[in-house]
Amino acid sequence: MVCEISNEGVSFCIKNEKEHKYIGVAVYGFDKNRPRSDFNHAFQMLFNTKPFLSRGYRKTTVVFSTSESTLIPFQMFDSTTAGDSLRLLYGDLISDCTALTDLVSEKGYFNSYRVRNDIYKIIEEQFPNRVSWHQYSLLLGRYSSEKNKMYIIFYSYKMVVTLFVDGKCHLINTYDYQYAEDVSYYLLALLQQYNIENIFIEVSGFIEKDSSLYIELYKYFTDIDFASLPAFCEYSDEILHYPPHYFSHLFELDPCG
Repeated sequence: MVCEISNEGVSFCIKNEKEHKYIGVAVYGFDKNRPRSDFNHAFQMLFNTKPFLSRGYRKTTVVFSTSESTLIPFQMFDSTTAGDSLRLLYGDLISDCTALTDLVSEKGYFNSYRVRNDIYKIIEEQFPNRVSWHQYSLLLGRYSSEKNKMYIIFYSYKMVVTLFVDGKCHLINTYDYQYAEDVSYYLLALLQQYNIENIFIEVSGFIEKDSSLYIELYKYFTDIDFASLPAFCEYSDEILHYPPHYFSHLFELDPCG
């Protein structure tokens, strides 16, 4: 099972490894008006009411989709100061956090990030034998492009943007948004920052072609494509019933794919 956790909700996908086939997917969103201090109760309630989360899976991968993350080159990394780097970037008003670090060896980076202690404790109790990663670590290893290209994963209240310029990854970042115009503002600002006139965009997550969000994007970007399901696996008929781009990013998080 792969579990993606963010402040917006929790997503799961389940794979039958013998058949090399994904057989289930589930997405649970949290009320955006709920104080973030209550999210741990929402997590706990979810795990207590969904029996499939307590099954004995041979392997469970937990992916944290949180914005408080920093990539540090090998030569500059010091495990004793990784927490200080996060506090410098994101502040120290929230002190009850656990600092974690991923090794992204193929790219020459460490990815340090932090997770709230109450959330981390629930994950430890629910999945004691898990493998944990940050979303940015997996995106950095999965995505690539020889041309200028932008990958965008849309959630209910945020988007995760990965930007390639001249064949190199220049940015992975999370942007909160409320309106469709917020999205175009952020993306146009990125193009201006990198002196790019137009760029190819691949979108995944919860976006529809007839939605106000897509229409707003198409005002400024003409080369937009919807992501396909990863080709490394089979999928159940129930999953294939949905548009491929809805969950493509979730299946991409499987490090053994």
